[in-house]
Amino acid sequence: MKKIFLLLTFVFSMFIVSCDNETDNIQESSDVTNEKMDSFINSNIGIDKNGQFEFTVAENTILKAVKEYSNTFDLDIEPQSIKIIDIDAKKYLRIYSKNDYVSTVALVLDNQNNYRVDKTVCTSKACASGGGCIPNGSYCTECYGSNGLKGDCKRTTTGG
Repeated sequence: MKKIFLLLTFVFSMFIVSCDNETDNIQESSDVTNEKMDSFINSNIGIDKNGQFEFTVAENTILKAVKEYSNTFDLDIEPQSIKIIDIDAKKYLRIYSKNDYVSTVALVLDNQNNYRVDKTVCTSKACASGGGCIPNGSYCTECYGSNGLKGDCKRTTTGG
């Protein structure tokens, strides 16, 4: 009888451990689901945490969304890395590409402290070594290359 009791205790313990592991897997799955982006524009990618930007989406997920956006608008960029930059107390997502292009898009802070990608992306190669061209509403600022000539800023604006 004692052996049966020990065996049942062991089986019951294994069942509880198994259930705990399934709960952990469900939590990990929901985290991955939160990192999906249906599109690049208007997607939430971060939060304001005590005045600091914190990503809520993995970098590789953002880069994949930027690549799809690039293909849609024939931007010919190959996104490689991203960085949050501050200009005049505003936050921007800067995207660096393999082929020396730099793209910049404004981030908009909503009432729930979520940062979402705004609708205008400014992309330049000639001005990439400087500040690039920056979104200004539905337009991009002018930029000048290292040779002093006006740069090659390309603007793409989607949505309303």
